[in-house]
Amino acid sequence: MAPYVTVGLSKDNSITLHKKTVDAGITMAIILGISLLIGTIVLVVLYTNHKQKFSFPPPLPPPDMPIEITENTGGVPYLSSKSGVCERGFYGPSCDRQHHDSKYFATGAPVNAKYDVIKSFHTESKSFSQDSCSRSCDSNPDCIGFSYENNLCTLLRDANVSDVEYVDDPSLYLRSSKKLKFSDRVFLGSRESSFPPRYWMVNSAPGFVQLSHNKVHIIDFFPRYMQNVSSKTGYYSTEHFRPSNVKKLRESDQFVIHRPGTALRLPKIWEGNKIYVLYC
Repeated sequence: MAPYVTVGLSKDNSITLHKKTVDAGITMAIILGISLLIGTIVLVVLYTNHKQKFSFPPPLPPPDMPIEITENTGGVPYLSSKSGVCERGFYGPSCDRQHHDSKYFATGAPVNAKYDVIKSFHTESKSFSQDSCSRSCDSNPDCIGFSYENNLCTLLRDANVSDVEYVDDPSLYLRSSKKLKFSDRVFLGSRESSFPPRYWMVNSAPGFVQLSHNKVHIIDFFPRYMQNVSSKTGYYSTEHFRPSNVKKLRESDQFVIHRPGTALRLPKIWEGNKIYVLYC
C-alpha cells in the first residue's frame, strides 16, 4: 500500500495526500523560493548598474575667486549723514578713505596702465560735489571712468593695462569692469554675462576661460564673446594639435585662424564639441 500523509491543523480539519504529491509540492516550493531569491538579486544588480550609468555627476565646485569679487569697495548711491566715528563722506579704520558714487566700479590698482586721457584736474572729491571726479565723468559721454590719486582726477576715454590688483583703497573707477583692456591677455565666454565681475582674477568659470599664451587650452563651450587686445594669433580646432605644429596649419573645416584685430568667427557646426585653442 502506497504511503499517505495527513496534512491539516487537526484531525477534523485535514486532508490526506499521497506522499509523492507532498514531496513534489515541497520540491516545487524550494525551487520557487530559490528562483525568487535569484531574481531579486539580479534585479538589484541591474537597478544599481542603471542608476550608476545614468545618474548625473555632482555639480562642479565654484571657481576659486576672492570673496571681494562682487564688492564695490566704498561705493554708495548717495552720502548719508555722519555715521559712526567717521565724518560724512569718509570710511575705513582711519576714516581717510572717500566714498564714491556706486555707479562707478572700484576696479583696483592698475599695473602698467596706458590711459587715453580726456583731461586731468585737481579736486578734493571723488564724488557728490559739483567739481568731483564722477560728476565730471557723468557729463562727458566719452568718459568710461576715472583715476583718482592724491586729489588728482584723470578722466579716461580708454584704459589698457597688463593687470589690476585688488587693494583696499582703489585708484581706478570704471562704469563697467568690461571697459578694461588687458594687453596680451585673451578672455573667452559663452556670452557676455558669463564673465565674472573681476574676470581678470579668474582662470576659469562655467562658460568662461582666461587663456595663457603658448599653451593649448580645451574649452567645453562655444565662445560667442571675447575680450582681447592681444597681438598674438589664435588657432582654433575641434582636433587636438601641438604648439609645434601651428606653422603648418591652414584655414580649413578643421582649423580657424584668428588674427589680431579681427572678429572671431567659428563654424556653427562646432557647437557642442570640445574646442582646442592656442594663442602664440
